Amino acid sequence: MRKFVKKLKTAVRNPELILPYLIRRLLPFFYSPIGKGYAPPPTALRLTVNNTCNMKCKMCDIGQKQQDYSFYKNIIGSGRPSEISIDALKRLIDDIKRYKPSIYINSTEPLLYKDLTMLIEYVLAQNLRCSVTTNGFLLEKFAHKFVEVGLSELWVSVDGPPEVHSCIRGVPGAFEKAYKGIAMIVEGKRQSGVNLPVVGVAYCISNYNHEYLVETAEIFKQSGVDRMVYSHLNFVDEDMTARHNEEYGQLFGKVAPSSIAVTNAKEVDTDILTEQINQLKREYADFASFLPDIATREEVETYYRDPSKFIGNSRCKVAWKSAQILNNGDVIVASRCGFSGVMGNINKELLTKIWNDKPYREFRKKIGQVGATPACSRCCSLLGG
Repeated sequence: MRKFVKKLKTAVRNPELILPYLIRRLLPFFYSPIGKGYAPPPTALRLTVNNTCNMKCKMCDIGQKQQDYSFYKNIIGSGRPSEISIDALKRLIDDIKRYKPSIYINSTEPLLYKDLTMLIEYVLAQNLRCSVTTNGFLLEKFAHKFVEVGLSELWVSVDGPPEVHSCIRGVPGAFEKAYKGIAMIVEGKRQSGVNLPVVGVAYCISNYNHEYLVETAEIFKQSGVDRMVYSHLNFVDEDMTARHNEEYGQLFGKVAPSSIAVTNAKEVDTDILTEQINQLKREYADFASFLPDIATREEVETYYRDPSKFIGNSRCKVAWKSAQILNNGDVIVASRCGFSGVMGNINKELLTKIWNDKPYREFRKKIGQVGATPACSRCCSLLGG
């Protein structure tokens, strides 16, 4: 009953989500080739518009230049700076818009993409929900425009109070730049009498900031931010890598570690983190949420000390729901998936064809049989599925 009430409240606040939800729920019943890897149209597209970033984040393979790690390989590719053309993205939107997917512009750093504003305006003109995720360093430049065009949602990645965040991001003044950009948007919404964009802060928990969750919530609650989401560290450690490669390397291909170059899940003080989580749940229940939503000492301990165990969901559904479009046009399942492979390229064929073409169907059949591999247990896509 609580889940139903929560979904009802979400629908009232975000009516544009109702149609994608119904598509996701109802269309599978009309797909006769059950078990053959077919899927209803995607409810979400995640766009990697470029492969450049202006941060050196400690929990990021790209920021730490870990060229042999899966996330780096997926996003950076050849290593040459490049970005996808606005024409290719317009063709993509035109091809898929009748299915009303949500569009997430989420990497590498989208505010460095020269045609970002044009892309947002085009997506919104098709009556699609558009979300942007940014580190916020350049947000001041875009604040007025995001309010003016009615961007649906903006997520700014902030990982602690000023000194902590700037240290994690590897750039002096990173917190101050992001905070000022957020403040400009909040003020712009107030002056214009509008509610969009919804502004959220995304906090990545790691061994560098697990004791600052409450302090950071206090800062942004007062600033006028709409919500905060605390994501537990997503990682693939050496043991997870070895187990995947031994058990599933032949089936999917081998994977490499991710997000462990300078972060260490085992260095998180689980007692402190558990206390921080539960204080937030008591004092900021309507403002802060968690991915995954774990709160007991045992759950937190399992997450950071024993990644061989899945937390809640042990079946990957991502390949049936969303796609990641890379800056070279390649279509993959998710940016952090180290073994899905390339399903096609939107510069060569339409996504609506790629979506149920042989590579996608074959991957869905395999992952459907397996559920998830050891490399998936701390994947953000699986945890949010």
